Amino acid sequence: SHLTLDQAIKDALRRSETLQQAALEVNYLSSRTRLTEKNKLFQVNFDGNYLYRSQTIALELPALPSPLTGQLTPLQIEGGLKHNYDLNLSLTQPLFTGGQLTRAVELSRLQKLMALDQKNLVINRVISQVVSSFYRYQLLEAHLNSASNIKKRLELHHQRLQHLVEEELSRRVNLLETLSKIEEMENSLLEIKQLIQEERLTFHRLCGHYPEEIEPGYTERALNLNQALAYLEENHPFLRQLDKQIQAIELQKKMTSGRYLPQLAARAEVHYGKPGINFFKKEWSLYFQGGITLKVPLFDWRKKKEELTMLDYKIRQLQTEKQKFLADTKKALASLYARLESLQAKMKHLQKMADYAREKTRLKQQLWQEKLIPHLEYLTALSEEEKLTWSLEEIKFELQLTRVAINSYIGHYMEVNQ
Repeated sequence: SHLTLDQAIKDALRRSETLQQAALEVNYLSSRTRLTEKNKLFQVNFDGNYLYRSQTIALELPALPSPLTGQLTPLQIEGGLKHNYDLNLSLTQPLFTGGQLTRAVELSRLQKLMALDQKNLVINRVISQVVSSFYRYQLLEAHLNSASNIKKRLELHHQRLQHLVEEELSRRVNLLETLSKIEEMENSLLEIKQLIQEERLTFHRLCGHYPEEIEPGYTERALNLNQALAYLEENHPFLRQLDKQIQAIELQKKMTSGRYLPQLAARAEVHYGKPGINFFKKEWSLYFQGGITLKVPLFDWRKKKEELTMLDYKIRQLQTEKQKFLADTKKALASLYARLESLQAKMKHLQKMADYAREKTRLKQQLWQEKLIPHLEYLTALSEEEKLTWSLEEIKFELQLTRVAINSYIGHYMEVNQ
């Protein structure tokens, strides 16, 4: 049973390793976005510390008279221990970061959307490869049929000539001329079959099917030039990716500015240590401390301005790249649409030329049979007729391939997949 080209496209997308990598990148950035969102939440940490000191703090007080003996006795108080332990549970909450954490979340989400655009670019490329390969195969098959047809006509003519030569109604040179033409067609058939085999393998590598398994009745449609240009500017994944890159740099500018603003964070800690906060108390003790951290950049050697200037240059680079891509693509589209018009006009003329060639071949066959023209002239007319018939078929497939190129240029196959 035959498959539809749509099914072959779905299988090609499923098999594409490049598309799998693009999908994994989207999943990776989705996870990173969730991770970035959690940076705005408070952080809880536990620390355990052990510290050994070879000496401890000793506090010496002035000598005081003993109440019993009346003698002056020096007083020494030891603080701390040689073996120190501290268990610490801390909580940190950012209060103000100049918008850095919020912008970081927005940037991460934007990067995920850029990865989706890259995935759509891959989808567009894979589909265009499958469809182009399908039409190239059909084109080569049509060429093979045309060459086989002319070979059959030559073989039939050869059989008639043999009878005429045997009856001495035709010269043997005519027979040799026909045999030579048949051998030429055999060589052409071998070359065409080789090209067909290569295209079969290309199509199979893309989607896992062979092109002869696909239903042939598939017609490629294309928008008109104005519609194509509008679709290109609004939907092409590469242009959308560039726009998001510019947005990402704008976010980076805001993050850079925020980094040079005052930073405020709250911190709370619960300690259980030996000794505790009181060095003179040598038992395990529990205590709490908390506060606010303020960090204010005072002097940065104008680094902020330089960083913002560098990011502005990057934006201008991306804008230039977008303009260049649009200009190049519009030029290519104009050329493709001009080719469409040219092929459609040629098809009308070739149809008339093929009709004339058939009539010409019939007349020259009669003239040769009446021995009014050389035999080779009839063979030439026969070859010209088949070449024109083949050229007419070739143009039909060239029209399809040109429409494929147009749809690929504007990123239309992304929507076909959806």
